[in-house]
Amino acid sequence: DALNDYVDFVQSRSRYAQALDHEGSDTHYITGLQKAGYATDPAYASKIENIMQGQTFNEALAGMQNSHQLMS
Repeated sequence: DALNDYVDFVQSRSRYAQALDHEGSDTHYITGLQKAGYATDPAYASKIENIMQGQTFNEALAGMQNSHQLMS
């Protein structure tokens, strides 16, 4: 439910339209959110990018991909 609420929030506000036009680029999306005022932290985008490049995130992503493959 929380993820659906987040998606509805971002999609329903025109200020985030540029971020949503990311063409598959995580960096473009995150930077677009920051530029549109989503976060007050001026380092928001770089912090999220650091998380996404970290070992924990990548292990979780790999686990999700493995689970998806097992279900297919």
